[in-house]
Amino acid sequence: MEKLVPGLSSKTSQGSLNGRLAYEGGIEDWRTADFNIEIKAQNLQTPRLQKRPISMADISVKNFSGKPNLSILINAHNLGDSSPSGSFSSMGSCDLSKTPSFCEHSLRISELDTEIFNRILNLEKNTITGGKLTASAKLSHLGLRPKSLISTIQGSGDFKILNPQFSGAAISKTIVDRLSSFPQMKGQLKKQGLSGVLREAKGRLTFTSSALSILDAKVKSPSFEFSFPTLQINNFRELNGTGGWTPTPQLITQHGLNLLMNKKGRATIPLTIEGSLYSPKTSFNEEELVLRILERAIKIKSKVNKESASRAFKKLQNRFISGDKRALLQN
Repeated sequence: MEKLVPGLSSKTSQGSLNGRLAYEGGIEDWRTADFNIEIKAQNLQTPRLQKRPISMADISVKNFSGKPNLSILINAHNLGDSSPSGSFSSMGSCDLSKTPSFCEHSLRISELDTEIFNRILNLEKNTITGGKLTASAKLSHLGLRPKSLISTIQGSGDFKILNPQFSGAAISKTIVDRLSSFPQMKGQLKKQGLSGVLREAKGRLTFTSSALSILDAKVKSPSFEFSFPTLQINNFRELNGTGGWTPTPQLITQHGLNLLMNKKGRATIPLTIEGSLYSPKTSFNEEELVLRILERAIKIKSKVNKESASRAFKKLQNRFISGDKRALLQN
């Protein structure tokens, strides 16, 4: 690389490049010419890919038969710091007959260490940590210059991260600790089953140059699951959304799960997440949770009909809103 770019030291970048260029057409308008550019990189290493070099990257840019259409193909292997390593591929085209040019691409990422994004994006904090990412996406943009490309890019896709590392165990412990203080939940919690190990995170995404939306996001562990229908990340810095936390029988007994059941028959506790992408805050409404447990306890224990149980709960609910909530829990 230092031979290709004079003054570039071996500490800046290492590796080798091989290329081929074929061009046929008028110099005055390259858009309607026939050309084929092929570049192959081997053992490419830069400061942002510190530990493990790219073993092979193929880049092909073509324009066929004088048509104003540009074809771009990229394949890169051996990305990331562990084995098996990740790979990246892209196939796209640009319509050069339009001003600015309109471009579309299909992307595929396979088993890529997520921590590599901290280096590629030059993030000061390790916002993305742990796990292997597999994803696919389709995107479009206007123009080939970096400024116009970045300002007009948009797309959608899906992703899955195996063994991710998020702060899911912390909020789960907070919820379990609160549940432990409810007399109705005594003996129903299996704290030894609270596993901080996450199996996977997955979802769909849509993005523009300034915002990212994650749809149908789920984070699963043996003892609980997080689910968020929509997460908004504005300017890739601020995160907000509403979702739920659902425990499994590994964490709470079946009777305890019955006490947590909502009207849809799920033991899901509503959550709100908001704040900085680096350190978002997650919270839940404890009063609503208390009322749900009380209502379910009345229905489970009551031997009267549903109408009488409903009247008993409404009476209790009025006392709960205006009175001593903890005293009602004890009773």
